[in-house]
Amino acid sequence: MKIAIVDDEILVRVGIRSIIEWEKHDCCIIWEAGSGAEALEKYEAERPDLLLLDLTMPGIGGIEVIRRLRGKKERAAIVVISCHEEFALVREALKSGASDYLLKHSLEEGTLLSIIEENRPKQENTEQTAEVLHKDRRRLERFIKTRDEKMLNEDEERKFDRVLFLAFAVPDYDRIRERYENKRENYFQDLVEEVAGRILMRFPNRRFACIQENHFYVMLSCQKEYGEFELLELGRKLQLSLKKFINVSVILGMSGTLKGEGRFRDGLRQAEEALSRHFFEEKKELFLWKPYDAAAMQRQFIALAERFCAACKEAVTAGETQTFYGLLESYEKEMSACQEVGTEYFKRMIQLMLGDIFTLSLAEIQWLAGEVQQAGSVHAAMEIFRKGYEQNLGQFFVPAESDNYLVRQAIGYMMDHYQEQITLKSLAEYLYVSEGYISRLFKAETQTNIFKYLNQIRIGKAKKLLQDHTLKPYQVSELVGFNNRVYFDNVFKSIVGVTPSEYRKGLK
Repeated sequence: MKIAIVDDEILVRVGIRSIIEWEKHDCCIIWEAGSGAEALEKYEAERPDLLLLDLTMPGIGGIEVIRRLRGKKERAAIVVISCHEEFALVREALKSGASDYLLKHSLEEGTLLSIIEENRPKQENTEQTAEVLHKDRRRLERFIKTRDEKMLNEDEERKFDRVLFLAFAVPDYDRIRERYENKRENYFQDLVEEVAGRILMRFPNRRFACIQENHFYVMLSCQKEYGEFELLELGRKLQLSLKKFINVSVILGMSGTLKGEGRFRDGLRQAEEALSRHFFEEKKELFLWKPYDAAAMQRQFIALAERFCAACKEAVTAGETQTFYGLLESYEKEMSACQEVGTEYFKRMIQLMLGDIFTLSLAEIQWLAGEVQQAGSVHAAMEIFRKGYEQNLGQFFVPAESDNYLVRQAIGYMMDHYQEQITLKSLAEYLYVSEGYISRLFKAETQTNIFKYLNQIRIGKAKKLLQDHTLKPYQVSELVGFNNRVYFDNVFKSIVGVTPSEYRKGLK
């Protein structure tokens, strides 16, 4: 419930503010005024649900304020604040449209709470209100997805003259979703919006949107420009409330307050850029947008990446495992300081570095690049280099992911029997299915056929065996299930990019 206080005595306004804990009772004082003229001006900018109004003020008095508001068909509840000797004015105020009155000398918590509850807006036309909110949410969602400000309507252009964007993510959403799995669709999203809405009551115009179930956006209309301290206070309050009331932790990014052309697009970009910094500072949960020189930081990052690649390639060529792992640890700290390059740019560079450092097949590099794309922090991204190093030495094979029981059984069988002569018939008999069925199912689940997959397993094992220089290449070929040395060489080169002999030389 939005409340405004109008009284020419500042001590009276302070007293009313301090009587009760407003937010505890789902209330928010959205503005104060020291005169009737100021009250009418602020009312036009931000309409309260309840107006606490002094009657005797210099200039435009309380009675005149009531008459002007009722003359415009304004529906806010008006409760006048008076002294004993003003009873004639109180009677006139009630006749003019005030709904109740309070005596200044007897203001107390119980009385004020009673007035608030009696005048709390009734939830009328809930279906219509829900439809309006749904349309507001859909417009904001379309704007977020397209970045096209034409998705917003003229009413939003007018009401959101100065805008503030919040973007927040729920990191452990899968666990939280299990908590609400028996609830109706969008129950959790509506719950988050309800709690956030109470904290953001001071902003009369606000829009919520949810993207991909666990990413939330809030667009707020601001009456003033908020400083860093005020934004941090607001952000922490929102995070603490979500944690307290529904036990949800969120990572929050906040834009600055923006005016003028392009404010919606810039505000959204700033909030998302602020949120993306969690990738570089995973222990931090609240981020404010700050201006930066992206081009300069990218040049600095490229120089850092070049040093990193040169050092890593030297360690890989020399087979110095501990040196390589030490490089990952030391460079992780330097790369974490490059927040301004942005998450997507950072990930693209990591993907390029993987291809530069390791001698792997295209398929292996593509898999590692996909892992980088899914990484949620700099540390997680740097761990992909460890996987790349292990795979480069043939110590790490990446099985295709599948939820299908038969496909998992087939993969397990190939991993255990790769040294033997596996045929489609022997695999089908093991699984008690037809050859055609398992062949089609495996291709649909893994995007590759059974024998290409089997060759990936065999070559992964061969790379490890080639580290043992007492074994001849033809012996390695036989140990991993190839009877024909020429065929083994061809398959090895098609997957790794070099022949077995060339690969062994690179390990020296």
